[in-house]
Amino acid sequence: MARLERMLVIIAIGTAPMVLAQPAPVPAPSTTNAKPTSDEKRCKASRRRVERQQEVIAEAQSRVDREKKARETCKSRRACDSLDRALKASQVRSERHAKQLAQFESEADKACASLKRPPG
Repeated sequence: MARLERMLVIIAIGTAPMVLAQPAPVPAPSTTNAKPTSDEKRCKASRRRVERQQEVIAEAQSRVDREKKARETCKSRRACDSLDRALKASQVRSERHAKQLAQFESEADKACASLKRPPG
């Protein structure tokens, strides 16, 4: 039995350097933990700006609709004049928001263009 134990110790000592010399496996880089590049951040920010502007336009349109409805039911001349001014201002504001949306969409397309192209 002692002979068997000696042989196992000799084998263990002989193979230990080979086991210890093997490099530890390197974990693959995780894509979920990778930090976004500046281009990705710029693209994401410009897309958020477009989404916010679309929400602003929807709110402005609902305001125009409410003012049109109120204008149709006004009773006095003074109230109707006030509603006309408010309606005109809301329509101008809506047009301005639409122009801003077009500008933001253009900027977003430019910012995201480099991400859409395949590398090479």
